[in-house]
Amino acid sequence: MEKPAQATSQTEPIQDSFTIPKRQGNQSASEIFKLKVDEIVQERLEAKEAARKLIADRQVSASISSEEAAIFDDLRIRQEEGEQLTNAYRLMNPELFRSRKDSANRRQSELKMKERAEARLEASRRYPELYAAMQEELREEERVRCIAFEAKRRAERIAYLNAVAWPKMAGRFVDSSLENFEEEGADIEREAQRSVLGELRQINLLESIQAGQNILFLGPPGAGKDHLMHALMRQVFLPLDGNVVLKNGAELRAKLKDASRGQSGDEDRIVNPMLKAQLLCISDPAHTAGASLSDFQTDCLYRVVEGRWRERQPTWMTINLPMEETRRYAREIFSAPVWDRLIDNAKIVICNWESFRECESVIQ
Repeated sequence: MEKPAQATSQTEPIQDSFTIPKRQGNQSASEIFKLKVDEIVQERLEAKEAARKLIADRQVSASISSEEAAIFDDLRIRQEEGEQLTNAYRLMNPELFRSRKDSANRRQSELKMKERAEARLEASRRYPELYAAMQEELREEERVRCIAFEAKRRAERIAYLNAVAWPKMAGRFVDSSLENFEEEGADIEREAQRSVLGELRQINLLESIQAGQNILFLGPPGAGKDHLMHALMRQVFLPLDGNVVLKNGAELRAKLKDASRGQSGDEDRIVNPMLKAQLLCISDPAHTAGASLSDFQTDCLYRVVEGRWRERQPTWMTINLPMEETRRYAREIFSAPVWDRLIDNAKIVICNWESFRECESVIQ
């Protein structure tokens, strides 16, 4: 006896390969795969509907006794009564009925999701090459999306650093640059200023920072040391993603003085951020009158300088020191261990010219 044609088709193996159909217009592999999934879902729905019709036809064609007919009539009556009770229940308890109806809808939605997931799995088995092409498209879309997201995040970060972080940190030096440093004074002083600016332009700042090289600006007050330091800071602020800590020497000394009289741990709250910064900049850490730092201040400064020196992290400073016997004065003010670590492999910028600051007018 010959096997039915349907049975023969069921024993055929699933396709080992699939030739991706030619795209119509801009149709992607993902869109084609979705159409295949829709076809499988439709096939399953049609198969279920055909099965229900077959069962219904068999029930209609089957002969039933008078007793069975009475049972069917009784079930129909009970069904009608149940519908009436359901309507009455809905009127009496609308909120609870709605929640149960929502649960039924949620269950129906879950069944549809399960049906579609099974169809996707079947489609991936039927059409492996199409599924692989779709996966590759999705990976490429995700890569492009991540690149766009990262570009947007970086643009927002740059805008924040430029518009908020840098102005807040730099204050009056926000626009400082080597180009707008004004040369003043006698010819010999202008020549010295041009020489310093030329040397600073030659420094590869990022390589210097990577090597942990300190930069110290030495000179009398008003020589433009802070302008020069902020000009260099401005160049590296964005490349370092704002990981720069700037400390004003007077405020730092005051906080350390308070910490020496405070609770245990106050010192760490001041020192630790200075140790962790990728670049630390300190403006005039020494007393303006040239007096030495206290023992506690010296110890804290040593912790910072020694810790950064050991980890090859750069420290930039502007220091008001007399040009005569600079080394002796520096050792007296900062202590020998601090000064020796500051100048180790450092670039020292000598700003040995008169102060630029002068009054607008004298009213008598």
